[in-house]
Amino acid sequence: MADPEIKSWEPYHESRSAAVTESRPAQAVLMAIAFAFLGVFLLLPLIIVFHEALAKGVGAYTQALGEADARSAIHLTLLVAAISVPLNVVFG
Repeated sequence: MADPEIKSWEPYHESRSAAVTESRPAQAVLMAIAFAFLGVFLLLPLIIVFHEALAKGVGAYTQALGEADARSAIHLTLLVAAISVPLNVVFG
């Protein structure tokens, strides 16, 4: 039979990890600041770009994608991405 008094080798801590030194409210404020930063600098520009692109409707958007200049720009973007991504992986 197993002894019920066997304890873990890890020391017993009633508090959180020693690496976390901020209080819970401070952690909440720091996380709110981080999420606000992501929202303002990542999500907001993305939302604005899609709003402006679709301002005249989906039909105008798809019609604009069929133009020669747009197809050329898309081709150039994909070509540059196909070249730069492998180079970034190699030279990292």
